[in-house]
Amino acid sequence: MNSDWRVTGERTSNQVARAMEMTNAPLPVAYERATQAIAECSHIDECKSWSDKAAALASYARQADDKTLENYAMRIRSRAIQRAGELLKEFEPQKGGDRRSEEYQRAGAPPLVTRQQAANEAGMSPHQAKQAVRVANVPAEDFERQVESDAPPTITKLAKQGKKSVPQALKPRGFADATKLIGDLERLCAFLKDKRPKFIIGGMKKFEFADARLTAVSVCEWLQLFIDQSREHDLAAGQRATQKPHPPKSDAAAGLIGPIDRCAMQVRELIFNFVDETPPEQWVALIAELRGELDDIEEALQEAAAVGLPKAVP
Repeated sequence: MNSDWRVTGERTSNQVARAMEMTNAPLPVAYERATQAIAECSHIDECKSWSDKAAALASYARQADDKTLENYAMRIRSRAIQRAGELLKEFEPQKGGDRRSEEYQRAGAPPLVTRQQAANEAGMSPHQAKQAVRVANVPAEDFERQVESDAPPTITKLAKQGKKSVPQALKPRGFADATKLIGDLERLCAFLKDKRPKFIIGGMKKFEFADARLTAVSVCEWLQLFIDQSREHDLAAGQRATQKPHPPKSDAAAGLIGPIDRCAMQVRELIFNFVDETPPEQWVALIAELRGELDDIEEALQEAAAVGLPKAVP
């Protein structure tokens, strides 16, 4: 049987409370004497009765500038918190302790005292307990060097030094650009949400159409590539993609994306210009004619595919 009560909980919570109750815990004799002496000094003003006023003034000035007692108090408090933290670190921090231990599983085993339970029984708040453990984490040499200095650090400063920081993961390459792209896409989406293309086109000058279309085509190509590769990345990472990725395009088809899009843009512009000059009742006939032309183009491409890519389409 493990006889270490700090691990097995051989002392019950009531025993811990009796031994560690903050308000009733005994204090060292030297500490109580020092407290009484300081209390007496704070209430009795010897200098006030001095007949030599200049000497009294000099004494007051020296007391006001003297931090000896203050530093002693800081050192005593710092060491008390450090030692409390060292004791707390000897308790199991997990809830309920080690449930697989023999002491926990055997019949009639005493309850395991956790770190938080010990702190509660000692009258320490969760913040005080955490602060004490962090102060105890400061390396002993660093702690002594700072506490014994002419300007001892505050408890808060010591606790910050003992805080175990979680290592930050390295940001991947392209992190800044990815963050910027996400923001730009969100702003573009918000900008286009209530704006129809015809409204934007109406605000352009004629010489701006071609450059705007080429820019839009380039952006569309990049975004489509981004969509495809992001889906492939999801699949490679073992994640379920929301949609199946597009089949890879052949080199020949990929090389034609730009020209085909530019051709489509030109045809669309010609059609819209023609529509603006055509009465609405003739649009049905126009659509039927365009479908017929597209059928002819498709048939010509299929015939040419048997002998290779066409140099020209009749």
